[in-house]
Amino acid sequence: MNYLQKELYELVRGGDTILNFFQNVSLDGMWYWDLENPENEWMSESFWTTLGYDPAEMPHKMSAWKDIVNKEDLARVEKAIHKHLSDPYTRFNEIIRYKHKAGHTVWIRCVGMAIRDEEGKPVRMLGTHTDITKEIRKERFLEKCNAAANIGYWELDVENHELHWSNTTKKIHEVEQDYIPDLNTAIQFYEKGNFRKNITEAIDKLCNNGTSYDLELQLKTAKGRVIWVRTIGHAELFNGSCVRLYGSIQDIDEQKRSQIELQESNNRFEMLVENIPGATYQYIVTSNGKEKVFELEYMSSYIYKITGYTADEYSDNDKVNVKKLIHRDDVDEVISVVYSAIERQESWQIDYRIHHKDGSIKWVYEKGNVFSDSKKQNKRRLIGVLFDRTSEVESKIKRAEEKNLLRTIIDNVPVNIYLKDKHRRKILANPAEVKYSGYEKEEDVIGKTDEELYDGKIAKNYLPEDLKVLNEGVSLRELENDMGNGRWALVSKIPLKNEDGKVNAIVGITVDITERKVNEIKLKKSEEQFRKTFEYSANGMAIISMAGKYIQVNKAYEEILGYSNDELKNMNFRDISHPDDLKENDPLIEELVEGQRDYYIMDKRYIHKNGSYVWAHLAASLIKDEIGGKPYFISQITDITREKKAQQELNETLEKLKSILDASSRVAIISTDLNGLITSFNKGAENLLGYSAKEIVGKKTPLKFHLNEELHQRKIELFKNESVDVNGFEILKQFASKKKYITKEWIFVRKNGSRFPVQLTITEVKGAKGQLNGYLGIASDITELKRRENELEHLLEINKDQNERLLNFAHIVSHNLKGHAGNYSMIMELLKAEENPEEIKQFIDMLLTATENLNETVNNLNDIVETNVKTGEAKKQVNIKETLDMALGNLNAIANEAGAKVHFNVTEQEVVNAVPAYVDSIFHNFISNAIKYRSPVRKPVIHVSTDETEKYKVISFKDNGLGIDLNKAGNKLFEMFQTFHGNSDARGVGLFITKNQIESMGGHIEVESEVNKGTEFRVFFPK
Repeated sequence: MNYLQKELYELVRGGDTILNFFQNVSLDGMWYWDLENPENEWMSESFWTTLGYDPAEMPHKMSAWKDIVNKEDLARVEKAIHKHLSDPYTRFNEIIRYKHKAGHTVWIRCVGMAIRDEEGKPVRMLGTHTDITKEIRKERFLEKCNAAANIGYWELDVENHELHWSNTTKKIHEVEQDYIPDLNTAIQFYEKGNFRKNITEAIDKLCNNGTSYDLELQLKTAKGRVIWVRTIGHAELFNGSCVRLYGSIQDIDEQKRSQIELQESNNRFEMLVENIPGATYQYIVTSNGKEKVFELEYMSSYIYKITGYTADEYSDNDKVNVKKLIHRDDVDEVISVVYSAIERQESWQIDYRIHHKDGSIKWVYEKGNVFSDSKKQNKRRLIGVLFDRTSEVESKIKRAEEKNLLRTIIDNVPVNIYLKDKHRRKILANPAEVKYSGYEKEEDVIGKTDEELYDGKIAKNYLPEDLKVLNEGVSLRELENDMGNGRWALVSKIPLKNEDGKVNAIVGITVDITERKVNEIKLKKSEEQFRKTFEYSANGMAIISMAGKYIQVNKAYEEILGYSNDELKNMNFRDISHPDDLKENDPLIEELVEGQRDYYIMDKRYIHKNGSYVWAHLAASLIKDEIGGKPYFISQITDITREKKAQQELNETLEKLKSILDASSRVAIISTDLNGLITSFNKGAENLLGYSAKEIVGKKTPLKFHLNEELHQRKIELFKNESVDVNGFEILKQFASKKKYITKEWIFVRKNGSRFPVQLTITEVKGAKGQLNGYLGIASDITELKRRENELEHLLEINKDQNERLLNFAHIVSHNLKGHAGNYSMIMELLKAEENPEEIKQFIDMLLTATENLNETVNNLNDIVETNVKTGEAKKQVNIKETLDMALGNLNAIANEAGAKVHFNVTEQEVVNAVPAYVDSIFHNFISNAIKYRSPVRKPVIHVSTDETEKYKVISFKDNGLGIDLNKAGNKLFEMFQTFHGNSDARGVGLFITKNQIESMGGHIEVESEVNKGTEFRVFFPK
């Protein structure tokens, strides 16, 4: 075994590096080279076998393989080995041509790796051989194919910066075959802009991270032609670095331009389809027995505009059903037409209606055709387009209506209208023209010329006019024509042109102006009359230019202002107008000039020649001079200086009166017009009602402050009948018209909604001549007065109540004490007459019993007195729960003895506004009665709960005791000394006292009871 072979085996056994190397390459031979003894080199047998040599005959020397290697490749290989040995990061990977023993060339890929000692010095070199002859041949064959397909290849040796182009690549770039490219010049061939930017970025990515690219770009050849190419690039990496770039380039100019043209054609077609004012569609129709199945292949987006549905909605059959889109009156006809076309394989067209998504009805026109599928007899292709004809149909209807309307207008206007063709024959004439021409029917004049219709003079006048319009295309407007016999006409002739701009007809309009001509004569006479009126008028009159200069003034104008005619003609009306009045005057003049008004009237001040102010009532209007076309103002003034002074004095008086009214700050003084609209609202009214005068005057009636129910009640008081047709302000007017005035109490409502009482007086307001001008209401706030009145009534009520109680108490005392006194008297008489000791003892026991009864009666009477005395005691906030707990605590002994269960459905915070001592007594009385008058067959259960109404706090005491027969005892339930159950300890005083206590606080009691079921007392405490 050769020592190098042996050494290699040791290396293989010693680590993974060599094994990994072997595993990563495909071997057709190996070699191991002693760099220290360069002539010694070991070649594996497979290397020599690949080249057709007997391994046994071949020496392990460098010279053995150098003799059979291509000389050009040998120089390149020696250079590559040197570079690899000098730089371990430079890879050795070369394709070398060897000469086979049989004489043909074998392409070997030689990959090598230097083995270095501890100091990094290369001492050995290990390599592998791979036969790539077949691949090379395939490459060459492929290159020929690529050349035929205009595909070239390129390769860049990154380390050596050497770029190789194949012949086809050079051909694509239109350079000579001996052209030597480099990377920079290669990139410069690509068109500037995005194309060059894209290739540059792609090569950067290819070099930096090995990202391949496949781009279609434009480049400019050496001959200046711009062509499309497809360029592909790949990278070969070694130890993470890019060492080689390679790829292909293909001339795709013809295909690309065809592709672009096709795409543009498709885009144009798609644009055409999408921009056709209709929805283009394509369906595949298959027959499934009697049924036909329609499958939508394509539908242009215009369908969404026609139907209002979105693309998603249209593709969802649950939302958009084509048959349901069609109007129900048209669907059968549409189906029949389409199915018939499918069967006959012919085109169809139809107008019908569809339902738009928004609920409206659309008119559509559908045109389609049927095409057969040559492969499948039961398959048809439907291609069609759907046009929205809604506007067209509606326009057609509208045009018909407009045509109808236009013809109606033409036939009914009091003006002659006609139409002549280019031969001057009439083709339309309205009734006025027919009548003016001396005929009865339009048919009588249609097709005839003026020469056939009129006498020579009229036709002669019309001929040059018609020829000018027809030949020159000009419009003749408002020509005055003498029609003879004292008739005059205003003639207009307008050319009608066809699409080429040529005149093919004349529209004629003839207006009879005979009456206007007569009026012009009358106008001249009228102007003469105006001149005389102007000069001799009692009012001042002036003609003023648009600039404000006096043109002409009459004598009265001079006298009012003190200036002469000549002086005024040299002045502007603004020179003698008060500056403050011009602020109002100038806007009115502008409105006259702009045509917003025909005239204006105002009161204004002029400056008299003597310096004083003259008040004048001014009326001004704008007149257009028909002859000169220059407009001017006519101004008339009347001296009202005296009236203005009187008005000023009146205003001062009214102002003083207003001050007096406003000084009444707590009395509302309100005036209205005849319809009730408020015309004045003084300070007192503002204070009392909360409204400002600005909110009320001229906007509201006094009904704003009144209650409807009170007005209705007052109507009944006035008329004793609800059905009288008098309502609203008319009711208030009745109070003013009944007498001179009526004063009554009313309730007014403030702006904030609060109410208060007033004493209101309503009276009529009359003018100097006794005419009724309106109404005046004066209202005083009587809230304090009513409060004191209520207090007095309350005191009287208390006094009355106490008197009644005193009388009742006297009756009770008389009744009860009288019985006890009689009983005492009888026992004493019997005791005096009795001598038997036993009988005497019995009478003494009876006397003791009577004494106890008298004592109890006195105590009861004392309770009654105490209740009456506390009637005026102050109320306080009493906690309901705490008071109930205290009452039950005082009754615990009898409650426990009776086994009673007491439930309080009351919160801790609830209170009642009452006299505390009364609340203690009331709660104690109701709970003790519920225990005392319990059922003998069940344990007593007592429920105490609360509720409330708008005015009262309600406390309920409910038990399950004996109950009371309210039919028998209802009227006597709360009377004194009334008992209903026969209990030995019953006295009939508790409920009497309780009722008096509750009523003394302004409350009352309600009771519900049923015998043997129980009783509920509801106590109402005022809030």
